[in-house]
Amino acid sequence: MSPKIDRTDPARILFIVFLLFMATAFESSAQQTMVRVNAPERISKDFDFTIDVDNALDLDSGQFDLEFDPGAIQVLDVKDGSLADQPVPIRLWTILKPGRIRVIFNFPGVRSVSGTGHLAKINARAIGKSGEITGLDIQRGLLVD
Repeated sequence: MSPKIDRTDPARILFIVFLLFMATAFESSAQQTMVRVNAPERISKDFDFTIDVDNALDLDSGQFDLEFDPGAIQVLDVKDGSLADQPVPIRLWTILKPGRIRVIFNFPGVRSVSGTGHLAKINARAIGKSGEITGLDIQRGLLVD
């Protein structure tokens, strides 16, 4: 004969609640913040691309460096992005060296912003031979809450 299990046993209920809590915690931690370059596959003349962010949480400010082939691409301008219907104000962008710019953004007067969108919209020009875009990489990224 197998022993009878009391389905109202407090230890059993606590264990089930614990398992549900852990499953929820695991699911929410799986949604990490991701930042990536969203550029067209082929370029010619002037073109735009964005620095996209997914699942930002309590974002207040940040910065990133963008590396690229200076023999193929010239960055002309960096414009504000948009995150969860809030503008992402670009405070500063500067050329650090040929093929590398730094972009700094900040949400003034806003405690924090969460959601998905793009941190910046970048206007660039294809120089030299037009064709496939390669080598756009984000470096030294920092997201501050």
